[in-house]
Amino acid sequence: MKKINFYNAKTQLILLMIISTILFIVFAVYSANNAFTYYLTPEEFIQKDYNPNLRIRVGGRVVEKSIKYNDLGITKFEIFGENNTKISVTHEGMLPSLFGPRTFIIAEGLAISKEEIRSKSVIVKHENEFLTDLEDADVYVPDYPR
Repeated sequence: MKKINFYNAKTQLILLMIISTILFIVFAVYSANNAFTYYLTPEEFIQKDYNPNLRIRVGGRVVEKSIKYNDLGITKFEIFGENNTKISVTHEGMLPSLFGPRTFIIAEGLAISKEEIRSKSVIVKHENEFLTDLEDADVYVPDYPR
């Protein structure tokens, strides 16, 4: 049986390619796992126990009159799901300009408790319907100058 010469340039190149391929596959699987994280409804979020260090996304409509701002850039509000299950969201940072009451948002952050999430990112999900009569709309319509 022939011994493998690790000092040979050809052997080193093959080993480098094998290790690089393995690392590439590991990083690709890890990245894909994070990229394909969908959001949970408040009902699904409350039903499960989560590790406090686990990144999670929860989607729901912002409860009217629940938005509270402070001087430190922290916003507290509640979101509700299809069965009117509410969870509290503490958001640190900027909010999108379309954020407001009854807006469907996806909050991404860490689970604090069964009914609270601390988010660093808020995404406003657009409505699936085109609205023509804004006075009767059950969604938030920003008050832009016309």
